[in-house]
Amino acid sequence: MSLFSRLPLLLALIPALLAWSAKDAPAFDGLVLSLAPAAPATQGAAVLKAAYARLGILVVFRDYPARRGLAEANAGGADGEVARMGGLAGELPNLIQVKPSIATVQGVAVTCDPDLAVRSRDDLVGLRIGVHPGIRLSEKLVHGLDHVVEGRWEQLFRMLYIDRLDVIIAFDGIERTQAGRPGAERLRVIRPARWRIPLYHYLNRRHADLVPRIEAVLETMRADGETARLLSGGPIPDPQK
Repeated sequence: MSLFSRLPLLLALIPALLAWSAKDAPAFDGLVLSLAPAAPATQGAAVLKAAYARLGILVVFRDYPARRGLAEANAGGADGEVARMGGLAGELPNLIQVKPSIATVQGVAVTCDPDLAVRSRDDLVGLRIGVHPGIRLSEKLVHGLDHVVEGRWEQLFRMLYIDRLDVIIAFDGIERTQAGRPGAERLRVIRPARWRIPLYHYLNRRHADLVPRIEAVLETMRADGETARLLSGGPIPDPQK
């Protein structure tokens, strides 16, 4: 029988072969965690990778825009969220906050005004404020204040450079995305001490039995200095990527 005469038989066998392969392939028994690809969440990911390794659990990090990542974790599309502010369980009931904190985020006010002073949220009243969607720290700070929401950092900074905004509320390190761009030499970054916020890992409720186990590991890593070591050596990628 020639190869061409066998071709229909071979084609007919392909679905069965694929079904057999899928059936016999080993199931992934790790965790998929949503990750906003920006520091310090990426540093928190290094902590979690090491922590879950101590439990023999593989973790895979899936990049999502900030707001969508939380929605995926809450809906069960992901097994949890790498690092977010505390206290979100009230509005996202399917997420369990894991303690202790695994990283911190420093909120900043970025401006081109050499005379602007920002020490607290009260100093933002009356200013033209820009924020990026999904960053809970920014949303909390500007809640109840007039502000502009823009999903592109480049557009927010452009508005700042041409005096359509007084300040951008973001996280420390965002100014590095502007290196070498026209106007970046005028940027000032203000870091109020009260805007330094601890970040926590969250797990979907279907993994509630895992919470006390990972909490015990994270506490041990905090006590023996492993968490601090990982945070000090973690990468800080460009948040626009």
